[in-house]
Amino acid sequence: MKLEWGLVLVASIFLSLTQAQTNNELAGTSWALQEYGSESELKAVLESSPITLVIDTQAQKVSGSGSCNSYSGGLTIEGSSFSVGMPVSTEMACAEDIMRQEQAFFTALSAVTTFELSNGRLLLSGGGQRLVFVPEQSESSVSSEINLENTSWTLTSLAGKALTEDTAITLEFRDGGVAGSAGCNSYRGNTILDENTLTVSPLVTTRKACDEPVMNQEMTYLNLLQSATSFEATETTLTIFSGGERLEFTSTLSKE
Repeated sequence: MKLEWGLVLVASIFLSLTQAQTNNELAGTSWALQEYGSESELKAVLESSPITLVIDTQAQKVSGSGSCNSYSGGLTIEGSSFSVGMPVSTEMACAEDIMRQEQAFFTALSAVTTFELSNGRLLLSGGGQRLVFVPEQSESSVSSEINLENTSWTLTSLAGKALTEDTAITLEFRDGGVAGSAGCNSYRGNTILDENTLTVSPLVTTRKACDEPVMNQEMTYLNLLQSATSFEATETTLTIFSGGERLEFTSTLSKE
């Protein structure tokens, strides 16, 4: 009898340690969606429209970018079970294909029942749907040379592309947050800066309508900014990394 209880105790401790290690792996990584859809027909995420997932096992919640809007939701993990309530999101409007992708992601995420860590990937499954995530790469390993607070920047390159003619996109770091012009609308939001990591809260914008190319450019910029993970900065240049893409700026003003 003592031997049996000893085996049960060892097994219980092993399972607890395994669960703790798994939770650490989940919580210690920011995940980027690579593929989504039915288990028999997965499709890639749209270019320059990253979808991210950050798991907080202690607070029992998830958050991230749905490719247009930021979202959050409650989380329950037990063993290999993984469930998320219907995410609550901001209410920005983006291009139709991005909105379809985002809605498909939210629907699939809320239907998830199990998870698996396999070959460095996170697989979420449920309701006949599958979400395949990979660790979001932090492309910057060099500490920033300057403090971004009280600096202003002008965007020069958006995901490797030049800006639409006669448009300007600006970014200012003020009072623990960001603000600026996204080309058509003004925006603002809070930030968390830690060495070379950058987290941007859901952004609030005005609601002007501009020509379609300008609006599409604006949506791409805001989406990437909200999905930012890290940055590199010098006195004259700023590069923000987001979902495998880059936002590249030049300095327009710097105040101590």
